Amino acid sequence: MIEFVMKILALEFQDSKAFILTYFQAKCDSFSEKDS
Repeated sequence: MIEFVMKILALEFQDSKAFILTYFQAKCDSFSEKDS
């Protein structure tokens, strides 16, 4: 049971990590667009 929960948490963390990475990537892109 605990292993099952840990797997779900790991998947959730992977998803949120990918979301955060893409979010920051978009932020950086918009910033560099403003500069140029």
